[in-house]
Amino acid sequence: MEEMLVKAARLWDGVQPEVINQAFLLIKDGKIAALGRQEELGADNLVPTHDLGDCTLLPGLINMHAHLTFNASDKVLADYFREKEAGLTTLTLRAVDNMQRALQSGVTTLRDCGTLNEVVFGIRAAVESGLLVGPRVIASGNGITITGGHCYYFGIEADTADEVRKAVRSQAKAGADFIKIFATGGNLTPGSNPIESQYSEAELKAATTEAKKLGKLVASHAHGVEGIRNSVAARVNTLEHCTFMVPGGVEYNSEVVREIAEAGIFVVPTLSVSLARKLAADPNYGKGNPIITRFINMRAKRAENFYRMRESGVRLVSGSDSGIPGVYFEDFAADVGVLVNEAGLSPYQALLSATSEAASACGLNDTGVLALGKRADMLAVAGNPLEKIGDLEATRFVAVAGKVAFRKELKIVTT
Repeated sequence: MEEMLVKAARLWDGVQPEVINQAFLLIKDGKIAALGRQEELGADNLVPTHDLGDCTLLPGLINMHAHLTFNASDKVLADYFREKEAGLTTLTLRAVDNMQRALQSGVTTLRDCGTLNEVVFGIRAAVESGLLVGPRVIASGNGITITGGHCYYFGIEADTADEVRKAVRSQAKAGADFIKIFATGGNLTPGSNPIESQYSEAELKAATTEAKKLGKLVASHAHGVEGIRNSVAARVNTLEHCTFMVPGGVEYNSEVVREIAEAGIFVVPTLSVSLARKLAADPNYGKGNPIITRFINMRAKRAENFYRMRESGVRLVSGSDSGIPGVYFEDFAADVGVLVNEAGLSPYQALLSATSEAASACGLNDTGVLALGKRADMLAVAGNPLEKIGDLEATRFVAVAGKVAFRKELKIVTT
């Protein structure tokens, strides 16, 4: 039996608003066997120990929206097609590199929302078998889109309700953990219109009905208002982006938000630090690029909308869209902070969105919290992110299923 003891100045379990001070956590065979205050430990403990000092131990982060084969460059689509042309091995290496970057940000579960089956299912299996050290992968594989629609380059093209049903069945057969469908167009695909719907309410219902029969959750990419409304009526499980985009900007639709809350649908905001950092460095960034300009102009309103959604009872779960231009896998901890710094959530609410709430949205009951019998997916950060969300970026220790994946020695600074 493999055992490991972890000590830290504080432990947050992923649920309660308070921490346990001077805490310990005992791991046996990848699961949490005990936790509590260090004073409860016996003096004769001979278990291998990681004493993390003045850190907060908390559940590993869950990034609800990523694309493992995108490189986050300003020409990401051209790079993707070049690497795809080079072969699946090149795309797989890109995915492995991105996974290692995600670990640096404390991500222990990564939900991939669109990557070729041939790449992402093999990556998932390699992590599960222990061949590859990385975050646990929850994967949709190929997304479902219309002919030539958004993200057709890693999708199944389906244009009718019957074709959508068949696509759902095909993905379930191939091994998808959940179904990803593109209810509207998107910004990354040339010729695609993010405001316009790609699927009707009936076609989306075909997807959700078939997925439910097969025990699969459904994630809907939805920017435009009609696409969001259709997705809610079809009772998808998560709304990705949920931008409420209209010609000329973004609106807030209180009626649809009420329906989202009543249906218990999770919303993945996909806000990230990238634009804020680029604009801080260069106030002229994006001028002349209509897509970037559109996102800059929408940013403040989107953040306000997510605050209002949270206040209206909508459950927000953190996902950054890692891999798209400027959204780096290693920045996810900072992306969680955006919900505090721009959308007005408390640090506690933001941390819930990336741990226990995110686990619920994925349909996972073995992670997202530090509790007896759960997977030992955890990270430790210097400081206390419940008081200062920026401390979440100070990663010092990461473990996935009880295996240490990353450790950085603390530096003691005296003045």
